[in-house]
Amino acid sequence: MADFAFTFPSVVEAERKHLLSQRKKAMSLIFLMIMLAQTSYIGAMEGWKYLDQTSEANIGPGCDLIARASGTPIYVDSEIGSNDWNGTWSCPLATLQEAINVSSANDEIILASGLYHENVSISNKDNLLIRAADGATVVFDGTRSIAEDMSVTWSAADSDGIQEVTLPQDGWQLFLAYDEQVPARWPNAGFDDETVFNRSYWAEGTLTGSNNAYTIGWLTDAGPEAGVHSGLNETVNATGLDPVGAIAIMNLGSFRSNSRIITDWNPNNGTFAYDGDGVGWKTKHHAYFLEGKRELIDQDGEWWYNNTNNRLHYKTPSGQDANDLDLRVKVQPFAISVDGSDGVTIQGIDFFGTTVNFNNCDGCSFTNATLEYPSTSKRGLGIAGESEDDRWMTRFYRSTNSFIDNISITNTDGGAIEFQGSAGQSNNNTVNNSYFHAIDWSAADQKGLMTTIYEGGRDMYFTNNTVHLTGASSVLSIGDAPKVFHNEVWDVGHLQTDGAVVQIMQGEAPGAEVAYNWIHDIIKYGIRFDAPIGQAGEGRNGTMHHNVIWNAAGGLMVKGDYHDIHNNTVFNSTGKNDIIFLTDGGINNKNSTLHRNAVDSLADHRSDDVFANPLPNGSHWSNWNGYLQGYDDMFEARNQISCVIYDNGSLYCWGRNDH
Repeated sequence: MADFAFTFPSVVEAERKHLLSQRKKAMSLIFLMIMLAQTSYIGAMEGWKYLDQTSEANIGPGCDLIARASGTPIYVDSEIGSNDWNGTWSCPLATLQEAINVSSANDEIILASGLYHENVSISNKDNLLIRAADGATVVFDGTRSIAEDMSVTWSAADSDGIQEVTLPQDGWQLFLAYDEQVPARWPNAGFDDETVFNRSYWAEGTLTGSNNAYTIGWLTDAGPEAGVHSGLNETVNATGLDPVGAIAIMNLGSFRSNSRIITDWNPNNGTFAYDGDGVGWKTKHHAYFLEGKRELIDQDGEWWYNNTNNRLHYKTPSGQDANDLDLRVKVQPFAISVDGSDGVTIQGIDFFGTTVNFNNCDGCSFTNATLEYPSTSKRGLGIAGESEDDRWMTRFYRSTNSFIDNISITNTDGGAIEFQGSAGQSNNNTVNNSYFHAIDWSAADQKGLMTTIYEGGRDMYFTNNTVHLTGASSVLSIGDAPKVFHNEVWDVGHLQTDGAVVQIMQGEAPGAEVAYNWIHDIIKYGIRFDAPIGQAGEGRNGTMHHNVIWNAAGGLMVKGDYHDIHNNTVFNSTGKNDIIFLTDGGINNKNSTLHRNAVDSLADHRSDDVFANPLPNGSHWSNWNGYLQGYDDMFEARNQISCVIYDNGSLYCWGRNDH
């Protein structure tokens, strides 16, 4: 897989200067030939006078004479191009949007190196190829410089070291030298040390599953936590913070988290109120943190944007003057939006602080791209509980046969990529050979099961990818009959409880195949076929094979029936069995098969051994189950049912014959 690295503007600028010099030389030769060939059309004295002046400002008159032949590529150059020209190599357009405007179906658009700040719309144009020029570095930037682009000045720092500035347009993510700064929050956490992905840096609710401390719509803080925070009530009493109006990001429903504005506060017992409508809720494992108020700024690098007056508040590192810093804000969700256009390919283009959006597209491709900070939640605009169907993130909506290949998505608040639509609207999409890192540091208000990669339709392929450091409890929930092959996943699922790396619900299992994956060092299950308790025949006909899983909470969770589980290697699960083959009291998995798996622990139970929880007769053979292999340290054949045939033809069996 490619080694992804974002190229910052300084590198782009050096390359651009070199290309500009070469292009000027080429243009001079081209214009010389044009003028020599058209002396009857242009006065000789005027033509020679023009050619004597080779500055960039004089290119325009010559470009007026050059037309682009139909069917030839359209060229774009953000630095030396002009939308008054015709888009040839020597006379490029200045913007991608103008290239789209003059393009026809099946055209190719080629972008020169440079920074592009555009919000491009492509509608009802099929089979366009939009790509970076060979060897070019093209970056679409969704941020603007506060000093240079917005030309505004920060106020002097107040007694708390906080400076303010009024922005001419909304900005909902702040960057210092292209590194994201932390939205004001309590308890504190950071991006630089990855503590935003550590649930220990959240506060806890008092409801634990063994009490009824509060009901949905209320949350009572559990008090101080050593090394993390002094308790919300204690913080309010010490600082005068008023929690009302702050945004609470709450994990109250295991694999579901929501953000809500705090509407009331009871200082007597440290309880706040919020709108509980639509909140995922279970009576266990409650955790939360706060955002969205100026009073929460108490560490260097924290910021808050007041969208009622466009005022940005920021505590600079080490008391520096914000006017002397390279500060930028995110101002757009999407750089390129494709709607109702089939066969569109975007290739070799990088994105910073912005992303792409495909709607109603068949056969669209997005390849060879690096997306850094492509998306974030709307909480920076003071919006809590945002619509799961209208999040500003990398998305394919009602699109089929999409091909995403060799991309890198890093640093998001929200999922990495979504495919939305029913099985008939979203199907046969592929994500291949791509890299996902530092995804979803709040894991709130997401689609479906709130996962890293989501598909609402069917027949998705997720192949040859790498995923690590994520917040959502599950990495993949990718619709009916998914195919998950040759991926490596680790260090995921930090900010929610329950879940698995690959989560397959009962209706999604028929035709599902999960194979040849390496999953390791996780606090969740590796792969899970789910089914409702006590319902026979739900969740069936899925396959798991040739997966290697280690250091997980549990390797394979198998619910349902008629599954085929074979040739998996699972070891060193923590607290759970390596393969959990649940019969649900004898109702399910009577027709599933387990064979040629090598595991430390396999049983009809999440954690107890196989002797108390035997597997159904006829369901398993040729497995290496540590529970049985290690029984009495015996290896002699005693007519038991668990056996293996060695290369020399010898038959070895172990365990008791009732297991």
